[in-house]
Amino acid sequence: MGVFRVKWSSVTLSGVACLLGLIPGAPAPAAPSGAHADTTAGRIAYGRDGDIYTIRPDGSGGRRLTTTGDAGFPRWSPDGRRLAFLRRGDVYVMRADGGGTRRLTYGARTTEPAWSPDGRRIVAVRGTGSHTDLYRIALAGGSPRRLTRAADKGCDVATPTWQGMSIVFVRTCPSRPGKPSRVQLRLLDLRSGRQSVVLDATVHYGYARGPRFTARGAIMFLGCVADRPYVCGPGRHVYVMNLDGSGLRIVLAGGGTDGDPNNTSAAPSPVDEAAFVVEWSAPSGDSDDDRTEEGLDVCIGECRALLPGSRDHSVDDPDWQPLQPRTERSAGHLDQAGRT
Repeated sequence: MGVFRVKWSSVTLSGVACLLGLIPGAPAPAAPSGAHADTTAGRIAYGRDGDIYTIRPDGSGGRRLTTTGDAGFPRWSPDGRRLAFLRRGDVYVMRADGGGTRRLTYGARTTEPAWSPDGRRIVAVRGTGSHTDLYRIALAGGSPRRLTRAADKGCDVATPTWQGMSIVFVRTCPSRPGKPSRVQLRLLDLRSGRQSVVLDATVHYGYARGPRFTARGAIMFLGCVADRPYVCGPGRHVYVMNLDGSGLRIVLAGGGTDGDPNNTSAAPSPVDEAAFVVEWSAPSGDSDDDRTEEGLDVCIGECRALLPGSRDHSVDDPDWQPLQPRTERSAGHLDQAGRT
């Protein structure tokens, strides 16, 4: 499909309130200025038809890392040399070239792994009774440690990301009959164990999912927020905001109507907040074929096709490879890191 989409990198909430009914807030974070010198470095991992692939941001050098047809949700380690991924409800780790696969969990209904900053542990979502919580898993072994108590209140957690001593995640709780579930973006402080609400999407008549930390420590997420009911439609927008919830702004508007592509997940560049990879889906436009078209775009100033849309292949969960320190890159580690 190769859909061309313009980013809204300078659009603040107050600037689009008339269009989406968004909530004016504190001034938006300034978009990074200057040339995007290193935004095309590293590789992008993604799932496709039950296997994991990597590709350069310019669309070259595609590689297939698994062949079992049951793998997905790849996540790069902080040094860019390994990938955590899911296979049949358990977490596995492999090298960036697809070798050295090791299983970390066994029959624990584990999903959505994310690495610790030191690369020695993983936080993941695990079943706790009929609900879910965050657990910390050491790569060296040992029993997982439960980090949240959402399940005790009949709630669920999703899509954690770890930076420094904080984990950002989504918490969803049931509400009164006839009311939408309460969806919040929360920060967990690992030093104190306390949680803070960064964004209460339900209060803003919308939803949020898939939060990620950006290169400068802000939060990128997918969703819709508004200042009144019935504004958020099918469009899923990519937002960036500060850790305290201020400066909320759209960096890519979603479609979802009239065959326009709609965003389904997004992952920021490891070096520049103005660059990110986004997964999208769109109706095929063929009256005789109702399959959804799916693809990946890389957005650096504007969005261009990384994987053109296809009705024959599913694409999901992209993640952008962190860069190693320059001293390591110059010491001959490029092949091991999966870069050429």
